[in-house]
Amino acid sequence: MTDDLRSVMRQFATGVCIATTCRYTRAGARRHNAITVNSLASLSLTPPLVSLSFRADSEFLADALASRVFAVSILGADAEETARTFAGRRPERDRALRAAATRPGEHTGALLFAGAGWMECRYYDRYAVGDHVQVIGEAVALGAAGSEHTPLIFLGGGFHRLDTESAAS
Repeated sequence: MTDDLRSVMRQFATGVCIATTCRYTRAGARRHNAITVNSLASLSLTPPLVSLSFRADSEFLADALASRVFAVSILGADAEETARTFAGRRPERDRALRAAATRPGEHTGALLFAGAGWMECRYYDRYAVGDHVQVIGEAVALGAAGSEHTPLIFLGGGFHRLDTESAAS
């Protein structure tokens, strides 16, 4: 059944995001974590709630739950390499994060990447759902780059770019 569900869900196009969070070490240093996700969903406008889903054993999930903050950067079509890098193992993600062009969010300290849009979130709730945990966050700051940034799309197990000219007609 798992393979059947995966095959069906590959037919559903999603956007691609980088989720970031930070956690303080015992020495008081901020340690960042970032991961590629495509499970972003808008849940409510009032209050502004979004959700992300993570494997129950995810280190990212543990960091986000400990810090109670996270940020989401919606990647532009030119960020396929970034999406692939942050979909990898933690050591590679950590190396890439140290070299990435990011800025800390003013409200959460979680890092933001350039892209089609971004939001900083504070923990709101969580639900265990099968082998994943759905984390709900309240957006406390957000922004969109506008129509000049075409988002990166994930469909059929691969990355795609939306052809905005044909989509508009």
